[in-house]
Amino acid sequence: MEFDDLLENEKFKASIGLEKHALYSGDDGQDLMWESFAQEWVPVLILKGEDSDFCFGIRKWHGFYFYDDENIEGVADSIENIFNELELGSGSFQFRNPVLNTNFDSSDISLEKFKTLANRLIDKGELIVIDGKDYKKVGGKLVEVS
Repeated sequence: MEFDDLLENEKFKASIGLEKHALYSGDDGQDLMWESFAQEWVPVLILKGEDSDFCFGIRKWHGFYFYDDENIEGVADSIENIFNELELGSGSFQFRNPVLNTNFDSSDISLEKFKTLANRLIDKGELIVIDGKDYKKVGGKLVEVS
């Protein structure tokens, strides 16, 4: 989904209310919507490769997840859908020694579910840092290492 498509999404309409929907649909609505987004979004997680400048971020606004890097951007209704849509962990989204900076909220995704998704980002034997703790991929699962 694209940012511009949000105004047509029923879940988004319900989230922002009729008054804001009318404002965002007006003449300067696109600018107002971008301004609101810039002031109100909340960071959910940032994926950054230790050995590169590549960075991938996910932000939350009105119940939707916005993702971007230098090449792509979009909107999804769940973090899982972002991982599935973009096939994170394959091709250009393979991180070498990734560091994940996260702000977990139980309504977003559980730490355990995120570990399952993060497991797709690394190869066997590689380390990954999640919220300051080191994990290693062992037997197809992430295991905390000291």
